[in-house]
Amino acid sequence: MPSTKISSHKVYLKKQREELWQELLSLGGENGWLGSDYLWVIRGWIDKRAGGMGYQQSKRNTNNMIKGERVDFWLVSEVDHQSHFLKLKALMKLPGRAFLEWSIQKDDKGEFLLQRSIFYPKNGWGATYWYLVLPLHRLVFRHMAKKLAR
Repeated sequence: MPSTKISSHKVYLKKQREELWQELLSLGGENGWLGSDYLWVIRGWIDKRAGGMGYQQSKRNTNNMIKGERVDFWLVSEVDHQSHFLKLKALMKLPGRAFLEWSIQKDDKGEFLLQRSIFYPKNGWGATYWYLVLPLHRLVFRHMAKKLAR
């Protein structure tokens, strides 16, 4: 079994912690994904062609996320308002399991957003998939983290 793959982005905050937390909780659905919506739609088209559900804009509450709720082609797997932690599980057809998570933390330099994409490949093809999409994921997720924190 191939090892877990993780890509992380750490960005120091230019806004208040609670303001960022509210922005995280409002991602998806009608609010979109911070300007990268067209990329998510393309990814959904690819998913649909691969036999998956595709991109289906959905979210019950546009300003919150609830554990178990579907947000476009993600599932809210964890949300902790006290520790400011949010984890989404990909519902896309993939050669493994994928998660996107955010946490707001603090170190000696200040408060920061830690955004991680985590992938558990099923097999060798899953590991190959990870490395094939990694450059695009780094670009998209770095942009997302920076926009959120600023």
